[in-house]
Amino acid sequence: MPAAPTVPDQPNLLAPTNGSYFRDVPITFSWTYFDIGGLPQTSFSIEISYNNFSSSVFSSGWINSSATSYTWSGYPYGGESHWFEGVTYWRITVMNSAYGASPVSAIGYFTVDSQAPTIGSITVEQRTNQPTQRMYIYGVADTGSGVDAVHAYILNLAGSAWAGPFLATSAGSGIWYYDFNLAYEGNGTHIVRFWVYDKSGNGMYIDSSIVYDTVPPYTSNIVVDSITAGTISIHWNPFNDPDPSSGGWKNAYITVTDSTGTVQLQVIPIVSSSTTYTVAGLSAGTTYRIAVQYQDNAGNVSAANWAVVTTNSVPFAPGFINIVSGEGYFINQRPQIKVRVLDPNGDTLVNTHIQISDVNTFASTIVDSYSASNPGWSSATAMSNTDIAYNPQVDLGTGIRYVRLQSYDGKDWGNWSYTFAFIIKAPDWIDTISDTATAVNKAWIDQLRTHINGIRAARGISPAVWTDTAISSSSGNTAGTSIKAIHVNELRNALKDLAYVTGISVSFTDDPIIATNGNTPGTARKGKHWNELRNAAVLF
Repeated sequence: MPAAPTVPDQPNLLAPTNGSYFRDVPITFSWTYFDIGGLPQTSFSIEISYNNFSSSVFSSGWINSSATSYTWSGYPYGGESHWFEGVTYWRITVMNSAYGASPVSAIGYFTVDSQAPTIGSITVEQRTNQPTQRMYIYGVADTGSGVDAVHAYILNLAGSAWAGPFLATSAGSGIWYYDFNLAYEGNGTHIVRFWVYDKSGNGMYIDSSIVYDTVPPYTSNIVVDSITAGTISIHWNPFNDPDPSSGGWKNAYITVTDSTGTVQLQVIPIVSSSTTYTVAGLSAGTTYRIAVQYQDNAGNVSAANWAVVTTNSVPFAPGFINIVSGEGYFINQRPQIKVRVLDPNGDTLVNTHIQISDVNTFASTIVDSYSASNPGWSSATAMSNTDIAYNPQVDLGTGIRYVRLQSYDGKDWGNWSYTFAFIIKAPDWIDTISDTATAVNKAWIDQLRTHINGIRAARGISPAVWTDTAISSSSGNTAGTSIKAIHVNELRNALKDLAYVTGISVSFTDDPIIATNGNTPGTARKGKHWNELRNAAVLF
């Protein structure tokens, strides 16, 4: 009997391999054929499913062919070929020349993915002076076949060729990065590009840029506008960044150091594009170094062009010349006050300020006057180490008064002087004397002597020494030394000393010989002599 016809072995699937990926059709399938009886393959049948053959979307039927491969271009619909995105399953059956059909093959599978990966974002444009710059892309995903690789490229706009591809590194969670070698690429603006590829070969890219700038901004030169004891006002050149510019300035700041430059005292941010500033909080008469520096967006810092500046030394407190605190008294309600002004730099004192008060706190003042703008001063300004005098323009009244002064050199007010206290008394003259009166009362002389020595003490002059401490109380008929011309002249000379100290002029009637009674030769005694002395005493 003839042998029974054989059937082919179950075919083995060769391609596509399980788990492979395709962007689209056509897809070529291949398999093995073996028949133990040696009969050739005469036909085959392929089925394709998208649900592991719960149902089929394509069946070729028996195709008469001995070929062990088949190219599928999708299933026709509407005049076009179509396929589904995602996992696709396939199997094959072969038949020999005796019409023996093999067992159906195992099920193979592959993925069709024509959708490009997605990229969420990329690091925004960076400006740097560092030789490498790390750039990131975020939100990288592919739901079809999965991300396979990310390649990085860089293009210097000064050139024409892209450098790359360079393999980027995954940081997980859809984040990838690459460290671009900018030192190799050189200064300038660079376009950076990331290509993301999925396992099916689909690609998507995203671009950003890097400005590589190793050139610092130009140095700013400082000009000093004004100086006081505690401030230095300056201006400087605006920001200027040479090519390759990183697009502007990121920071600007003023640095203040001590005179040696070793101790940094202040770092002052410049918060706007201003080119002027007043550095404050400085000490008087002190040398500082000041520089303005800009930092561009790449991090380059301009060189420091240091300005060496010495702050103003404030005027010294005025020193009183013709008044002694707490000594003697005045009978003049407008006593002259003279001080010596002194500036450590030798500057002219362009203004002097005086305050006179009846309280030592100066919470209220009787006089508040400035030499530059008010009357009563000997001059509006004064050279350093010279005197300036003030004559009150209002009565100060009687009692204890307090005075202080300060001077101004055009930049700063100096410290207040010590507060000086002085006393003003009413003269309370004994008797009203007629200029033609010839009678003399010793009390008039005693009172003048007391007042004049009180004024001399207040002005810092030693007390006058009087001739004859005991004087007769009348014309010469009462016990005691009779009135003499020397008694008048001593009073006159004591007042002339005060005139010299204050610069206030005083004059007296020229009667050198004064009779002690009506029978003695010489100028008759006159009330005018005593009135002149009284009037002169009130001047000081």
